[in-house]
Amino acid sequence: MDIRIETASELPQEIATAAELRRLLRAYDLRGLEWTDRVIVRTGQPSHSHPVVTLNTRRTGDSLLATYLHEQLHWWLIDHDQAAAAIDATGATWPSTPSASDGGARSDHSTRLHLFVCFLEHRAMQLLTGPDRASDVLTTQIDAGLYPWVRRELREQQTALSTLCDRYELWPPRLREIRAE
Repeated sequence: MDIRIETASELPQEIATAAELRRLLRAYDLRGLEWTDRVIVRTGQPSHSHPVVTLNTRRTGDSLLATYLHEQLHWWLIDHDQAAAAIDATGATWPSTPSASDGGARSDHSTRLHLFVCFLEHRAMQLLTGPDRASDVLTTQIDAGLYPWVRRELREQQTALSTLCDRYELWPPRLREIRAE
């Protein structure tokens, strides 16, 4: 996929992040892991997926790659027929989820969605960078307060999340090859 990377304001940190993202996209084979072709780098705004993947300038290296994959995976799941059923099914393992101030996302639904987004992001990082670097990124994300409850749960409940991804066919094409690990 030919990804168009733009900067919001042409600030030096935006230009640097855009250049680093271009380098990462050249360095890794992301076929089967991208669903939208436009990215905006914007200083001072949290990264988000819609309506356009928007990345802030706070992440570099493997953390920037993980953030990019995270936002792309939102696009995969939003268009996935069985994502809503999978999110509902998380209630069997997680009857309740924490608030954002306690490590979840902005709502119960968003926290449950992020169980899958973060799990699939971590699997993509394992595929692309290897298990050790993926684990380092996960630890950095937890320490930085980026959905820490969700990310701790994905460490503890990999089998449950993998089973749900199997049952609801949530594996993106590229990750199907490592789903059983």
